[in-house]
Amino acid sequence: MPCEKKTLKMWARIVAGSKLEVWVEPVEPGGPENFVASATWENVFSGTAESWTDGELRPGPKTKTLQAGQGYIARVRVDFRGNETDKANIRAKVTKPDGSAHGDPFCCEVSGKVNERRRATITAAVSGGG
Repeated sequence: MPCEKKTLKMWARIVAGSKLEVWVEPVEPGGPENFVASATWENVFSGTAESWTDGELRPGPKTKTLQAGQGYIARVRVDFRGNETDKANIRAKVTKPDGSAHGDPFCCEVSGKVNERRRATITAAVSGGG
């Protein structure tokens, strides 16, 4: 799947117990040393949040099991460090408990050079619950 420039992905009506996978990968020629990835993961209903590190997202994937009746937001950041313009792909997908895909996977190509930050936001709304 070719990557797009869209920085927002929303999945809805996800089956409880599905897994969300998020990862970031370099696009040649810059290579992985020219950026650092990080993310914040938040359950919007409970208010709990956690931080994901570069080591969890690369090579990744960072995987979360999605609970019934919950809503989640992942805010992924890529901080570029190289003097030349480099590119990275922010990727995500949701896999149902039976192993099939939920909707289309997400791939966002971002680019930047030293001291530039690029972001993508991923949301997931899970069916069920009270």
